[in-house]
Amino acid sequence: MIDIHSHILYGLDDGAEDLEETLEMLRIAEEDGIKKMITTPHYIYGSTEYDEEDIENRLNTIQSLIEDEGMEIRLFSGNELYMDYYLSSSLRQGHCLTLADSNYVLVELPMDVVPSYTENVLYALFEQGYRVILAHPERYGTIQREPEILYRYIEMGCLVQVNALSVNGMTGTKMQELTKRFMEKNWVHFIGSDCHSKRVRAPRLSKAFELTEQWVGKKKAQEIFDENAEKILQNEELLPKYKAEPPARTKTFAFLPFLGGGKKHLDF
Repeated sequence: MIDIHSHILYGLDDGAEDLEETLEMLRIAEEDGIKKMITTPHYIYGSTEYDEEDIENRLNTIQSLIEDEGMEIRLFSGNELYMDYYLSSSLRQGHCLTLADSNYVLVELPMDVVPSYTENVLYALFEQGYRVILAHPERYGTIQREPEILYRYIEMGCLVQVNALSVNGMTGTKMQELTKRFMEKNWVHFIGSDCHSKRVRAPRLSKAFELTEQWVGKKKAQEIFDENAEKILQNEELLPKYKAEPPARTKTFAFLPFLGGGKKHLDF
């Protein structure tokens, strides 16, 4: 399996605290069957205090220790990019990283509000030749309330990564049900661990693979966990094999408009 979303590099963000925790997380990943990992420390415009050299130095240090310990895991560089107005220019100026030196970028939205400029930034990224992967949309309050927003982004050309913990139900049954619906509607292209520690948010994918196989079949599971992720590493264009299905829409109306009448309800 290939993990495209991990916070395993020590001392850069809210992920691994030190080198020993990074190594312990790598041991967990190897035992779980993960063979390749893209390291994706958070990049937030104006807040990030490390640079590309810091990432490269840590990768070199860790890869040497991986070889010394005989582990069979390969690491690749990257960032989880926080959505802001300056994101396309930050990439153009080399302030942040794509995934594994490819044209793919992993983009995180704010948890509760989708910024008004989001679509403009996404179009700017597309125009620059980037392939946008939206990180864990099942966690965003706006998309939980209005799944059609995510469908619109997919129709624009975005790809979607959900978290293994969301698949497993470790973040609640409602989020698990939502994630399952995303898969059933062909809205999911990758699953990442989004690991941050050696504890609950550890780098494990195998249980999520088993559930995905039950939900959508072995073929789709292999595509999501291996084949699609390998296309990132090879910088090959991913053309989804299954068309995303739109959310079904129904409408409910209250008797009095000022008590909430006319609000849309999605039968997702």
